[in-house]
Amino acid sequence: MTDTRDMRRQIVLRELNQGALAGMPSEISEQGADLVLNALDSYDTWSAGKATARLARIAEAHVPETFPGGLVSGLCVECEQRYPCPTRVWATTERDPLATWDPADDDPELPACPASLLPKGEAPAERCVRCGPHSEHVTEWGVRWTDAPDGGEQS
Repeated sequence: MTDTRDMRRQIVLRELNQGALAGMPSEISEQGADLVLNALDSYDTWSAGKATARLARIAEAHVPETFPGGLVSGLCVECEQRYPCPTRVWATTERDPLATWDPADDDPELPACPASLLPKGEAPAERCVRCGPHSEHVTEWGVRWTDAPDGGEQS
């Protein structure tokens, strides 16, 4: 048995034997636990198939707009966003379909900027809070500066 199935078995036995699911104190046999677990597994299989079919229907609706002659506009037919649209990405990416999703979850993590302003006295250095490639830096307090043409920094 897999670890997940063992864990489910322990939960089912504990809950049934404590009466949480039955509504009264009872003892359930291993065979009874197997029946409950098989029913739960059947439901999980059915539910997963239903979710997969639903995601496939969503993905089929979000396709690129194609004109006669094979020209494409670069937009999604369904939502008119740039193709591939966030909905198609969501429907075709392996994830829990019941989980909340933010399109930013699929964006690659940009590296933090290493630039910072030199401190005055005992003050700590103020780091740039922007990520990814940029030439204008900004601190948490809104202080801005740009890179000098020779690769250094200027105010």
